[in-house]
Amino acid sequence: MIVIYHVSNLPAWFVVLFDSSMMVLILFPMLYMFVFRPMVRHTNEREKSEQALYESKQRYETVFRTSPDAITVSRLDDGLIIEVNEGFTALSQYSEKEVIGRTSFDIGVWHDPQNREEMVTRLQKDGYLKNFEAEFIRKDGVVIDVLLSANVIMLNDELHMLAVSRDITQWKKAQKILQVSHRFLQISNRYKEMNPLLTKFISVIKEMTNCSAVGIRILDEDGKIPYQAFEGFSQQFYESENPKTLDSANCMCARVILQKTDLHQPYFTEGGSFLVNSTTGFIETLSNEQKARICSVCNMHGYESVALIPIYLGDKVLGLIQVVDPQENMFSERTIETLEDAALQLGIALKRVRSEEALKESHQALERKVEVRTAMLASANELLKLEIEERKLSEKKLLKQQEKLRSLSSELVLTEERERRRIATDLHDRIGQTLAVTKIKLGELREASASSEAGAKALDEIQQYIEETIQDTRSLTFELSTPVLYVLGLEAALAWLANQTREKHGLQIEVKDDGKPKPLDNGCRVIAYQAARELLFNIVKHAQAKSATVSIKKYDDAVRIDIEDNGIGFDTAELDTIASDPKGFGLFSIQERFHALGGRLEIHSEPGRGTLVSLMLPMDRHAQDSGD
Repeated sequence: MIVIYHVSNLPAWFVVLFDSSMMVLILFPMLYMFVFRPMVRHTNEREKSEQALYESKQRYETVFRTSPDAITVSRLDDGLIIEVNEGFTALSQYSEKEVIGRTSFDIGVWHDPQNREEMVTRLQKDGYLKNFEAEFIRKDGVVIDVLLSANVIMLNDELHMLAVSRDITQWKKAQKILQVSHRFLQISNRYKEMNPLLTKFISVIKEMTNCSAVGIRILDEDGKIPYQAFEGFSQQFYESENPKTLDSANCMCARVILQKTDLHQPYFTEGGSFLVNSTTGFIETLSNEQKARICSVCNMHGYESVALIPIYLGDKVLGLIQVVDPQENMFSERTIETLEDAALQLGIALKRVRSEEALKESHQALERKVEVRTAMLASANELLKLEIEERKLSEKKLLKQQEKLRSLSSELVLTEERERRRIATDLHDRIGQTLAVTKIKLGELREASASSEAGAKALDEIQQYIEETIQDTRSLTFELSTPVLYVLGLEAALAWLANQTREKHGLQIEVKDDGKPKPLDNGCRVIAYQAARELLFNIVKHAQAKSATVSIKKYDDAVRIDIEDNGIGFDTAELDTIASDPKGFGLFSIQERFHALGGRLEIHSEPGRGTLVSLMLPMDRHAQDSGD
């Protein structure tokens, strides 16, 4: 009988064999070398592979859970939600339990369900989606604007959509307010007569608020506040309201003009405006005595939302802007702030118009009396000086706002690119390398387990999944931030971009380079590349072109990039409205970014003759001086 003993105080590879008489027969160090040691090594390697996969999963979980943006994983065909992060619950106000296992249609997240159908169509075609704007309905019923990016991923042999959403409601509102403020400023400076000035103001206010009626009431010398201009009011309402005077103490219009406002009441703002989003609800809060005193003409004519905005000139109130609508809740705080800003501009414009009218009357008087002529000319000069100063201040304010917008736009682009590059680097250096090492280790484990057919098959499947994940990680790395731009420069990056566009969309693109050194700082290089990418995308989307050319060359002390296509072209006169047209905002944004960096953008196009866009940026003088 042979008995095997392991002697604990001897090295692990010693195995001692004893017979029944406990006599030592032989030592077997070679048994460990050829049998046990490989088994231990393979076990350790498997544990390391499992640890690496676990750590990779942990990193993914950390990115998924801590991202401030809303991230969802849903089945591509029916939209069944598999997983959401805290960013999604904060954006939608739904908890995980309320959404996981249900579709987005069941929850009612989409304001327009066709948006998801469009997303799925584009994802099925391209495999990814970037900067898709849509509207979500939060749990509390509020509609918000979101910016979506998505990729197709494979989970459990089924196609899923990994979507990242960001709330851009405030950004869009700020853009709209900026555009509206710019329009009010243009109107104030453009019109020299009272009627067209007020008519245009009313038109823009109606467009901005979507309210049914707007009127502007100006205080006259008799203490009355008649309508100087109005639109949307019935004749009956006009006749009942127009004769109001400042003696009508129970009229809210008179109280606003007399500044008899109570900031402790919720319907008066700090700017002296009166606001109710439900006149019926407002009247219900009044006592019977107050109801008997308060004039309620607006409510009697069916207007529920009412806003009265005072028109100031310094500390003096000239009149008010009256905006009403039969629907409730037509006014937000931001809307009232915009209207109050418009009223300030209107006050300055009214003073200028009145000054010009007074100047005309003065000229008539100067025809009759020479003495009065001299005095009135002096007064006219003062008025002109005041107008010039007001214009300078207005222009300075506008230029400052435009410069700030350019700066913010450029900084936003650079910040986005830095974040993209950081994420791409993390994907490559961490997840990508970890997956590559995991693949190698699995290969070694596959060779060691070749004797087991079932195990080998399972390892083959795992290795295939890891290979697909590596390819997806590489693709995502290039989509987030093109390494070619930083490693090989702008010329190589444009060539790569042209090749990618050609492969994805079939557009034939020729890239030309004069071969001369063209040093650019990082900011200019990034913005030039992004501009070229957006212009090529526009060609694919709108130009109906079969081919395009991208040429880059040194042009004096600047770098010039020409992007030309043989598409349908367009009338460049349409560019005059680019700042106020949301469809043209991308081109406007490129123009502002280049302007902020000291560059410029030129567009040459005619219908049926294609389009040529020239981008010019100053070269890096420091790099030139150092010979780079």
